[in-house]
Amino acid sequence: TAAQNKTAVQAAIASMTRPGKLILPDGIFNLSPDIDLGNYVIGLEGGGKYATQLLVSGGTKVFYSNSAPIEYFSFEKIGLFATSTAYGLYAATMNHSLVKDCLLTGFQASALYIGGYSNDIVGNDIFSNQGSGITLTGNVTLVIYGGTSTSGGTLTAIATITITTAGLTGVLQIDSEDIVEAAEVAGLLPAGFKSLVVKATG
Repeated sequence: TAAQNKTAVQAAIASMTRPGKLILPDGIFNLSPDIDLGNYVIGLEGGGKYATQLLVSGGTKVFYSNSAPIEYFSFEKIGLFATSTAYGLYAATMNHSLVKDCLLTGFQASALYIGGYSNDIVGNDIFSNQGSGITLTGNVTLVIYGGTSTSGGTLTAIATITITTAGLTGVLQIDSEDIVEAAEVAGLLPAGFKSLVVKATG
């Protein structure tokens, strides 16, 4: 069941010592949300965004870290399919980390919510979210290479950009391989940036 799968994943994370990576098997699995990453685990990795499919319903966050900064973390090759769930990966402070080759869809608030600095988001499919595709906070410099934000097949501007002097030192890059589309609020929602550079959007 979804609850049993959550218990198994949470127990595996709690038993890990740094450094370590939790490998999720291929298959389609029901999963209850609100799994605490703490700062124990270095990585979560599936067999591919369509090979490892996690079906989640309800709850606030599928995977989250609210307390100590999570660093040198990787989240790769996982498909998250949500129904009435607010967030996919929620990291209040995540530094020097990677989100790569994942699929995130159906989230009510934001598929990715990341605070911190020096993170890379590469090659993900983030679409049909009722909230934002990606929400970023706390970075001083953001560089977007070739990113697009679309809704219903029509190109729209990247929305709701607030620039302030607050933030941490670091660079976050969103690679041209990312697909962020059909988000009902914003494809990308950055806040608290000292400087913003957007290149080669189309």
